[in-house]
Amino acid sequence: MKSGITALLLITGIAAGTLTLPGSEPGSADYQEADIDVIASEITEAVADYYYSKDVFGEFDAAEIYSDDVAAYLADKVKSQQLVTDINGTDKENYDVDVTLAASDVNMDSGVASFEFQVLSRYNYARADCETSSGEVVKVKFDLQRNEIIDVYTPLNYYDEFIRAGMNSGDTDSEFRLTPSIKARQEELARRISGS
Repeated sequence: MKSGITALLLITGIAAGTLTLPGSEPGSADYQEADIDVIASEITEAVADYYYSKDVFGEFDAAEIYSDDVAAYLADKVKSQQLVTDINGTDKENYDVDVTLAASDVNMDSGVASFEFQVLSRYNYARADCETSSGEVVKVKFDLQRNEIIDVYTPLNYYDEFIRAGMNSGDTDSEFRLTPSIKARQEELARRISGS
């Protein structure tokens, strides 16, 4: 996917606080909005795939659009959610997810685009006839120069709240790093979920 974004964006540099793309006119707001729409579309697809992984498949096959640390973080988040699903017998079927862009902002100084998505999942729990739905806000940071997602954060999500307690919670342009302390918290959460 990175190569798809690269091919679509063909970013040639950052000049005077705006992205300069082949065929775009400096000073024109239209080209920036169009390019952000392309990026948002790619991220929307990646977020939807992540939700299918988390809620249905139980395994996360990270798209190339994610940085290595974010991909590893989301893989562990999916693993934790699958453990919760297995313990509680809450498998889902007839699953559908809608990911809608709610807001976006580009910080040209840092070269990071910030996105906020509203995610609405609809499904039936296995062996249940009634439809259930749940919604979350997902905050995504995207590095425009590297063409990759450098952070994904879901406010009020048990996993993110536990793992990132006292940390940057996606409110800055800094890149998420899978540090030893985060890895230790991931292991602690897995122990707590499994009761060991």
